[in-house]
Amino acid sequence: MADLQHDAEASAPASADDRVEDFAEFLDQLEDEREDEISSNETGQEPGENEQDQAAEPGDPAIAPPISWDSDAKDLFEQLPPDLQTKVAEREAQRERALQSATMAAAEAKRNAMAEANAAFAEQQRLYAAHLEQIAANYSPQRPDPALLAEDPQAFYQLQAIYESEASQHHALTQRAQQAQAEANQRDIINHHHALAQDHAALGAQLGEDWTGGRVARCG
Repeated sequence: MADLQHDAEASAPASADDRVEDFAEFLDQLEDEREDEISSNETGQEPGENEQDQAAEPGDPAIAPPISWDSDAKDLFEQLPPDLQTKVAEREAQRERALQSATMAAAEAKRNAMAEANAAFAEQQRLYAAHLEQIAANYSPQRPDPALLAEDPQAFYQLQAIYESEASQHHALTQRAQQAQAEANQRDIINHHHALAQDHAALGAQLGEDWTGGRVARCG
């Protein structure tokens, strides 16, 4: 009996007030859908699409690992958090700069040491050349008198053989003195070019790349 009463109440026609309220809700729903459609047309996106795009946008650009690292180290670097990547990259850059500076200083020290060695060798060669030249000047062989050939041919040929040997030794001393002097001059030229290169580098460091670039362009 109660069920029949409930079914009767449910199937009973709605009152006028209820129908007005339902219609008002229907209009509100249509208005909400229209506003969503207008917003979507203005932005060119479906509702909720903007939030998805913002979530899909990438963050800050990834920090590149140090170039000198191998592939395994780069893979480990990419697994670090961004803040640690920044610190590691900065520290590695400092290390690279320090290494480059130490390498340049070592190379410069090596060039300076070589320049000093060249200067010492050049001075030694000059002294050696002067010594040989002095010996050659004091040791001047003399040809035997041709008149001795008529008087004592055997003695003449003996003196001639001695002369030729001494002349050969004298020529060798002269040649060696000239070679030593040439070696000294060559070392002086090398040191001169080294000094010019140092002056060029120092001037370039003071005036900047504009001077060195213009210099190279003019030389080219």
